[in-house]
Amino acid sequence: VTDIKRGLSVLVLRPRMPGGCSLGGGSNVGGCDANEWRNVMQNFGANSVGAMLDRCTFGNIGIGSVTVSDYIDISCIAWTGDCVQTHIQVSNAIDQKVQGTYNLDSYDHVIYDMPALPRGCYAGLAGTPDTWLFTNANCDRDTVMHEMGHNYGLLHSARYYPQQNAISEYGDYSCTMGGGMSDYDGNGLYYGDKYGDIKCYSFPQKSQLARLSGNSGIARPQEVGPGTYTVQAHWKGPDQGLRIAGTNFYVSLEWDAGPNVALSALAMTGEYQATLSVHEWPKRVNLGGGPQNLNALHARLDVNSQYALPGTGMSVTLRSYSEDRSSATIEVCGGSCSKDADAFKGAEFIRFRSTKQPGWCLSACPDAAGTGCQPAGFDTNAQRAIVLKRNGCSDGDEWSLWYLQGLRVRNVKTGWCMDSSLVGSNNRGLVVLKPCVLENGQVPAFQTAAWRVNPGKIRQAWSEGPVISPEQGLNTLWMGTAVSVASNWCPGVCPPGYTCNNQLPDSDNYGLMQWSYCLPYPKNAGMGDIWSITQWDPDLSNRYPISGFVADPSPSPPPPPSP
Repeated sequence: VTDIKRGLSVLVLRPRMPGGCSLGGGSNVGGCDANEWRNVMQNFGANSVGAMLDRCTFGNIGIGSVTVSDYIDISCIAWTGDCVQTHIQVSNAIDQKVQGTYNLDSYDHVIYDMPALPRGCYAGLAGTPDTWLFTNANCDRDTVMHEMGHNYGLLHSARYYPQQNAISEYGDYSCTMGGGMSDYDGNGLYYGDKYGDIKCYSFPQKSQLARLSGNSGIARPQEVGPGTYTVQAHWKGPDQGLRIAGTNFYVSLEWDAGPNVALSALAMTGEYQATLSVHEWPKRVNLGGGPQNLNALHARLDVNSQYALPGTGMSVTLRSYSEDRSSATIEVCGGSCSKDADAFKGAEFIRFRSTKQPGWCLSACPDAAGTGCQPAGFDTNAQRAIVLKRNGCSDGDEWSLWYLQGLRVRNVKTGWCMDSSLVGSNNRGLVVLKPCVLENGQVPAFQTAAWRVNPGKIRQAWSEGPVISPEQGLNTLWMGTAVSVASNWCPGVCPPGYTCNNQLPDSDNYGLMQWSYCLPYPKNAGMGDIWSITQWDPDLSNRYPISGFVADPSPSPPPPPSP
């Protein structure tokens, strides 16, 4: 059984079968050479597995030495039809070949860099708890740290849907024991398919490591009952997380910085960049192979939303964030928390001014249908146009003030959300204002209402960070009804004379918002340079302190069960 400690010793074994032999994946060797393994484990600086273990556990778990073997020549082993049994045969052959060279029992982790199995097998496999782990022709950092977690006794981090009593075994993308995300590490570094992303273990999992090792320096949950508490992101310190006394529920804050900067690149509709997570550990489930304990993410709370902890008679509410979202104020209640008549809006209000015409700004339309900036036929109780307007972008104009709340961009005057589809449609077209529809009252239920902050743009359905910096704006990634169909588009202003502006009664003083490419059209395409009509400038002069509140939207139907 692997010790949970500093100075871990790691051995990487690299088999080689005869040329032309494979396990069904087309290769006779593993996925990485010796230098790649050393880089992944120790030499990628803050992004290596060793550095991440150290950073995520506050120096209490770390790698001391990494030994990488030369190729170990073994006989040809055929695909057995079973992923696990095939790799076990390979590992047995390796163990026999290295007798007298390596004392496997002297290492804390023994990694077998296996030749590839056919598609449909695992990325990695490990003993739980134990010292061995297999990688399936890869040295992905997230795979290695995930499998090392199994060696320590950690199980998967799942997403639980209480309304349907449904669970997705890898559905918690906030931590490395759940789902992996992308090859982008959040620092602008692309390691390609071999190295993947890497994240910390979740707060309840770190609490489990603390119990197993007897080392409270890894995690010290604050045991709390009803009351109000403030926590920072859980990687900020071992006591930055709550355990609701007498229950299995943990509350912690995710934030896409520090060792969890990879959360910035989360290419999923859900939000993990700055959100309050409610986990249950252990959650007893049966996924078909018999009962097991999982770490289960129940809810991701947005400001002023609450979650009733099943079976406890208690609730948790996120009351507010700090300005940079690195800390949160949380209320734990016996029974249901009182619902504020007004919900916290976020850190600031923003007025988006066009970089093309700085006197013009992004605004919701206050007019009646068929007048001013409102297209004819719009039911203004259900949707309103969003326009670029020439006049009235003054301090007192709340129609042109916005605030970010999680993945939502909300209008100050109405509290409604920016959306990329008209009522009754999920197809891209006009960018409009609609009542916010939320998943379980927490995050946007539809990608068309989820937006990402990106330099110069607002990108939809892919969040990079909750706070807009100077010279940043709004940009969209639209996901169609077919999950495989995705295109990068921005909300741009319909140029004068285009058919989209024929819908506006007053196209001289307003420009209707439509879809445009996020990057400039090539000059030879005859479209000219339209970059500046999709770029916004919410600099400090256009940012305002909180001066009021807006009612929280009504809850929506629960999310669908995870596949």
